[in-house]
Amino acid sequence: MLYASTKNTLIQQLGSNQFKKSHLLAWTELDELNLKNYENSSSIQQDDSNALTSEEKMMKEINSLQTLSLAESGLASQDSFKKELASMHGESETAAGSSIGGALLFDVEPSLKEEFEALPNFKNSGNLVTFNIDVPNETVKKTSSSSNVELNSLVDHLTKAVDSSSPHPQFAIYNYNSNKIAFIYSCPSGSKVKDRMIYASNRQGLISFIKSFADEGVVVDKVLEVGDLDELELNDLKPEVNQPLSTSRQNLKFNKPKGPRRLYKKF
Repeated sequence: MLYASTKNTLIQQLGSNQFKKSHLLAWTELDELNLKNYENSSSIQQDDSNALTSEEKMMKEINSLQTLSLAESGLASQDSFKKELASMHGESETAAGSSIGGALLFDVEPSLKEEFEALPNFKNSGNLVTFNIDVPNETVKKTSSSSNVELNSLVDHLTKAVDSSSPHPQFAIYNYNSNKIAFIYSCPSGSKVKDRMIYASNRQGLISFIKSFADEGVVVDKVLEVGDLDELELNDLKPEVNQPLSTSRQNLKFNKPKGPRRLYKKF
């Protein structure tokens, strides 16, 4: 039991990337360690791989993609605003949906990159850029770009950028306030599991990529995650108003509390 419980720790210390899965063997007797048994074990593992259904192979590929993303990840900025809804966490995407970081695993098309390069010019509010992942071509591509988008019409603009006949996740950046940008990630109901996983695995990588184009005057300070677009809470994008304390409250004085009564005992 002691040896079995420390096996994984030892492999990690030596470097798990140095050992293929087919090279991790376990036998009972030392004389079983020979070429014939090794070849038999390798052929059995190969047969198990071939026995997978197409759906199981797809899930295996997704898990590998997710593992690669998490392995290259770092902690997200602690002072950034992030809000997500419970409806985001469906069946299989939650492992990556809680994303603490990630790598961008796809190329960004030139027209979308130009939009990111123009971020320092987003001084006024109302700019909106939507984009998605073209999985077959392995690229992140722009789907729409608008200016002077009012907050109350934001959901309509985001909805028009998505093909309603084939629901899929969507990314967007919105210049909700002067020099401030929100990253919006929507994953509508009916989206394919594979799309959910791929978008979630690349989300943090995209955020980091976008932030690299912002300067000190423009910041990406909010990350909003929703399921269907009608769940988007627009109040989170309204400017915060700092109201000063009223003069009557500032001049409010408190009386010093009285001390305890003294009791005198008569003799």
